[in-house]
Amino acid sequence: GYCCQVFNGNLYMGTNQGLYVRPYNKLTNDSEIKLVNNTAGQVWSLNVFNGELLCGHNLGTFRVSEDQSTRISEEEGAWKYIRLKGHEDFLLGGHYFGLVLLKKENNKWEFYKKLEGFEESSRYLYQDDSGDIWIGHSGKGIYRITLSDDLKEITEVSHYTDKNGLPSTTGNILFAFKSKLYVSNSEGIYAFNETTNAFVLDEQMMDIFGDSGKIKTAVTDENRDVWYIASNQSGVIRQNEDMSFTRITAPFKRLNEAFVNEFEFIYPYDSEDVFLAVE
Repeated sequence: GYCCQVFNGNLYMGTNQGLYVRPYNKLTNDSEIKLVNNTAGQVWSLNVFNGELLCGHNLGTFRVSEDQSTRISEEEGAWKYIRLKGHEDFLLGGHYFGLVLLKKENNKWEFYKKLEGFEESSRYLYQDDSGDIWIGHSGKGIYRITLSDDLKEITEVSHYTDKNGLPSTTGNILFAFKSKLYVSNSEGIYAFNETTNAFVLDEQMMDIFGDSGKIKTAVTDENRDVWYIASNQSGVIRQNEDMSFTRITAPFKRLNEAFVNEFEFIYPYDSEDVFLAVE
């Protein structure tokens, strides 16, 4: 398993064999599972934007409805899509070789353009509060990208490595916690300092995650709890009334050796159901 999404009464499951769908009903487990048409192969991501389900795939990007799909972008290796602040009609996609824009046309997401000037794999993709795009590359460090106001071009690319506060250029994972961005690696959790233009160890985050090890993924649910998977353990972090944090890990221990290494995935669907992708 690589990802999943509940959408329009169905559970969609992204795997390394294709995208599968079955009716989503908590009370039964005998529903027929179908392969979504045209999606055989490696699935990377599933996201719902403005009432449409998009599937990021090795072969491109697909719009999905029931057990049918339509490819809307042939740019291979769609890792992930994100909304862009202040640009409701656009989505930014991270791919094997750079960035792609989708635009809302006649109430449907369609391919708009590939952004020139950046060709690196963009799997870990986020936008900060100032509008800048941050990309984590496990082999080359962290990138910060500024887009033009009309989104038509990349105006600046900054590259952060072991020369900018990170202990190593490799092995860094970019993740979000409580809407702020951090970098996790074997040495700890780092935050970006605008004044020094470098990354620094974040002691508060180190205290919150304790001995969890390298953070692989973290997702905030509707109650502001943070579900995470790390190298040493997985769990959920809940913020207490006094603003301290409680880390709950015991229920997850049986799963710690089961996750897909380096492609860990967790999806808190609602207050009763959380999906985790395993081998």
